[in-house]
Amino acid sequence: MLERDAERLAERVRTLRRRKGWSQEQLAAEAGVGRASVARIELATGDVSLRVMGQLAQALGVHTDQLLRSDDE
Repeated sequence: MLERDAERLAERVRTLRRRKGWSQEQLAAEAGVGRASVARIELATGDVSLRVMGQLAQALGVHTDQLLRSDDE
């Protein structure tokens, strides 16, 4: 994943999670992934599989492509 994409994904996941009022642990539980995975994604320090991206999108109630868009797109 390109650095810019990773940073955009990090920001979108963090923003959407906070809008729901969830902690990283709550998002991880809803998505069926580890809390450490959510933390790495939000810090843009790890690669993300399409499976995990899909699980996060479903938990957050958005389509996967919305995780890579900025708020102004």
